[in-house]
Amino acid sequence: MKSSLKQFAGANLNATDNYNKPMPFNIEAVIWYAILLDSIGANIVAWFCNDWYREKFKTLHKYFPATKGWCFVYLVLVLWVGCVLYRLKVLPW
Repeated sequence: MKSSLKQFAGANLNATDNYNKPMPFNIEAVIWYAILLDSIGANIVAWFCNDWYREKFKTLHKYFPATKGWCFVYLVLVLWVGCVLYRLKVLPW
């Protein structure tokens, strides 16, 4: 029965093999997750805390305005790059 199951599965059934392998570390994935958090934070500020941003960062607001349109485009571009990285098997999830 075991041999027929091995042939059917087509792989080694030793469960400890998967636990002994270290998870690969991708610097690209770490950078992408950091940029994703930044784009989510930028959208939260643009959509919900824009007045606070203007009052707290008066000089920064002149050079980097947190507008809804640009922050949404930023999030879409980051998600698009994430889909590309996922399809290339760079992102683990």
